[in-house]
Amino acid sequence: MGSEGAERTITNVAAGRLSETSTDAVNGSQLYATNTALDELHTSVGGLQNDALLWDETLGAFSAGHGNTTVNKITNVAAGVLSKDSTDAVNGSQLYATNPECGD
Repeated sequence: MGSEGAERTITNVAAGRLSETSTDAVNGSQLYATNTALDELHTSVGGLQNDALLWDETLGAFSAGHGNTTVNKITNVAAGVLSKDSTDAVNGSQLYATNPECGD
């Protein structure tokens, strides 16, 4: 609207319908709501990288190493399936059950 240096604002635009097939225009309050939701999502997942196992290309494995801590432990691990074909991780109680001397 207008020419360069004489741009205009369209005001009092009703909220457009938001759907997959809508061709309605959206207004500032609708965009504000979307941006606010995105900001909240960004905030809530922003620290996820510090709390998750990350793939380490150099190691070719997942790593729990974060920040200044050189070692970390993974807790609350469910008991893995123990069989000749299993690729599950085992937890401490499973290991202890196979060899009680490991815990002493």
